[in-house]
Order: sequence, then structure tokens, then C-alpha cells
Amino acid sequence: MAYSHEQRLTRLEDHDKDHEKRISNLEDVNNKINDINLNIKEIAMTQKGMLDSMKTEQEIRKKHEERLDNLEKKPAESAEKVKWIIITAVITTVISGVVGGVLGWFINALAQKG
Repeated sequence: MAYSHEQRLTRLEDHDKDHEKRISNLEDVNNKINDINLNIKEIAMTQKGMLDSMKTEQEIRKKHEERLDNLEKKPAESAEKVKWIIITAVITTVISGVVGGVLGWFINALAQKG
């Protein structure tokens, strides 16, 4: 099938228009992809900031928990110290009484011999 120059020119012009539309569509798609990439970068930066903030908050919470644990332990530690002071005082009193009684008996026995 032989085409005339005019038909060939018309066909080439049609193909050219088709290619221009396709290029225009590809440029639009490329621009949209670039916009999506920028949005993804912004989201990633936002998430990084949120992650850093969460890490900081977790560190602060951990410090607060440690401080709270220490504060809760103090009364128990104080009570334990008071308990041992009382036990020591009672034992000292009993031992002092026994030693005093033995010394008194020993002195009394020496006084009776002499």
C-alpha cells in the first residue's frame, strides 16, 4: 500500500501529537512521583522526630520510675534500721543485766569470803 506524501505527513503529524500527549502524561506522572517522594521524606522526618521524642520521654519515665522506687524503699529501709536498733538495744540490755548479775554475784561471793 503506497501512501501519498500528504497522507504520510498527516500520519506523522498524528503520531507526533500522540507522542506529545504521551510525553505530557509521563511528565505529569513524573511530577506526581516527585511530589510523593517529597511527602514521604517529610513523613520520614516527622517520624524520626517523633521517635526521638519518644526515646527522650522513655528515658525521663525510666528516671522517674527509679526515683519513685527509691522513695518507696526509704520508709522500709528506715523501719528495718529502727528494728535492728531496737533488737540491739534489747540484746544489750539483757547481756548487761546478765553480766551485771554475774558480777554482782561474783562480788558478793568475794565479799563473803573475805
